[in-house]
Amino acid sequence: MLKTLQLFRRRKERTRLSIKKLNKGKRVRFSVYRSNNHIYAQIIDDFNSITLVSASTIDKEIKGAIEKTSDVEAAKKSRVFNSKTS
Repeated sequence: MLKTLQLFRRRKERTRLSIKKLNKGKRVRFSVYRSNNHIYAQIIDDFNSITLVSASTIDKEIKGAIEKTSDVEAAKKSRVFNSKTS
């Protein structure tokens, strides 16, 4: 069997290739990462290799306005998700 590190590398390469195939520089990519404590979101332009917009529950103005930083209400207040889509 393959070692764990080799499996992770293979999965990483597969993910990278699938993003390249789907995107091909024509669209921006929406990436969301949710940890146990916070929610992070980015809109990424892979063609120009830049992050266009990012939002998270770590932002100072958002963190003071919410109680929990890992729920749906926190995501709505941090503009990670629009309230119309939820």
